[in-house]
Amino acid sequence: MSGEIRYIRIYTSWKEETAKLTSAEKGRLIDSLIDYAITGKEKEPEGNERFIYPGLMQRIRREAETHERKKQQRREEREK
Repeated sequence: MSGEIRYIRIYTSWKEETAKLTSAEKGRLIDSLIDYAITGKEKEPEGNERFIYPGLMQRIRREAETHERKKQQRREEREK
C-alpha cells in the first residue's frame, strides 16, 4: 500500500458485525481502522473489537489496493 488512504468506507453490514460490541469498543475499532488508513501500520485494538479488526482491516487494504491499481491503469491509458 503506497501512501495514506484518504478515506475508508463504512458499510451498513458493519452494524450487524459489531452488534455485540459496546459503544466504547466500536469507537476504538473505528479509531484503529482510521489510524491504519493514515499510517499503514497495524495496531490491534485492546478489547473485544480485536476479534473484528483483522477482517475489517483486510477489506480496507483490498479496497486501497484496488483503488491504486485502477489509478495506475488510468494513468497508463492517458500516456498511450
